[in-house]
Amino acid sequence: MITLHRDRQKRKINGKPQYRIPNGLRGAHLRKKNRQILELRRSQGALTSGDFKTQYWKPAKEALKAESHEKCAYCELTVSAGAHGDVEHYRPKKKYWWLAYCYDNYLYACQLCNQVYKGDNFPTQGPPLAEPAINTHTPDADLDALASRLCPDPIKIDEGYPLANHLQDCLVERPLLLNPYTDEPEKYIAWKAIPALKEVRMVAVEGSAFSREAVQAMEKYYGLNRELLCRLRWEWYDILIEFRDDLLDSNLSPVRREEKMRKLKALIGPDRQFSGMAQYFVQKVWKLALE
Repeated sequence: MITLHRDRQKRKINGKPQYRIPNGLRGAHLRKKNRQILELRRSQGALTSGDFKTQYWKPAKEALKAESHEKCAYCELTVSAGAHGDVEHYRPKKKYWWLAYCYDNYLYACQLCNQVYKGDNFPTQGPPLAEPAINTHTPDADLDALASRLCPDPIKIDEGYPLANHLQDCLVERPLLLNPYTDEPEKYIAWKAIPALKEVRMVAVEGSAFSREAVQAMEKYYGLNRELLCRLRWEWYDILIEFRDDLLDSNLSPVRREEKMRKLKALIGPDRQFSGMAQYFVQKVWKLALE
C-alpha cells in the first residue's frame, strides 16, 4: 500500500479540459442524489442494499483507477483486464449510508480485497461518526439543507460540508483499516522477507501499538498477507535483490551503475506492483540513493 492522491484538477481528456471526477458525483447532481437518500432514510428508516444506486458510483471507476495507477489501492496488485476492479466504499455504505455517493469515500480495489475480505467490516479505535439525525417528522426544508452538506463536494471542497471538516471529523474514529488517501501507510507498514518460505509479509513498524493493531486488522479484512500475495511479493523482492547486489559490486562501471540505478528507480515507481514494499527495502533497509 502506498500513499495516493485525489485528482481534482482539470486535464485534457479526449482533447477537452475536464475533470476526471464524474459530473454526477459533484455539484447539483451530488446534492440531488443526497436528497434522494435522505428521503429514503426518512420514509423507511434503515436502508437496504437495494436502496443504493450502483449506477451512481460506477462512473467513478476510471478516475479512481487512474489515481491508484491501475492497481488495487489495498494490495497493489495490478487489476488486469480479465478481473474487474471495484469502486470500493472505504467506509461501508451499509453502516455509513450518508457517504454512499461521496467520492472521497471511494477507492479502486480488487475483488479479493473488497468482496472476499473487507466486505462491510470497519473496525475503529474511537467512536463511530455520528450519522445525520433523520426521522419520519423531519421537514422537507431540513432535508434540502442537509443534502448540500451531507458529504464533501470533490471539486468545490470548501463549500457545503468542507472537505477539511470531513477529514477532521473522520480522525475521531481512528480506523484500523488504513486509507491510502489519508493515512500515509508508509508510517505504519513495514515488510519482512522470509527466505525459507520465499515470502514477503507485511509487518508492523516497530514501537507502534497502533501499527500492530492496524496490521492485524488489515491482515484480516484486506487479506494483505494472503499466501498468493506473499509469494508474488517474493518474486519482486528477488529481482530487487539482484539490483542491490549489482550496485554493491565495486567492479561495476559508472555507466552500468547509472543504468542500473535508472532501472531500479523505475522498478519502485508508484505505477509498479508492490511499490510500497519495494520502496521500503530499497530506501529504508538498503538505503540506496537513487537520485
